[in-house]
Amino acid sequence: MSRVHDVGGLAGFGPLSPHQKEEPTFHEPWEGRTFGMVLAITRQRVLEPGGLRPAMEPEEHLTFSYYHKWLKTLETGLLAAEDNHH
Repeated sequence: MSRVHDVGGLAGFGPLSPHQKEEPTFHEPWEGRTFGMVLAITRQRVLEPGGLRPAMEPEEHLTFSYYHKWLKTLETGLLAAEDNHH
């Protein structure tokens, strides 16, 4: 069953934007920090990388920026992990 997280390459969602060589990896400092937190948390196996995507509502996935999606799923995943440990 496909979900909103699996729309890449489907008809009707437009082409993928080409990467611009001069485009910075992170547009804001918080994006780099979010990237670092996700790497650290998945490396320590606090959260599994594949378990992060389904944490978002379809509307959020379609409207949030790239690293905003990472931050939202990180927050949701950590809250769920905390609930599972109590």
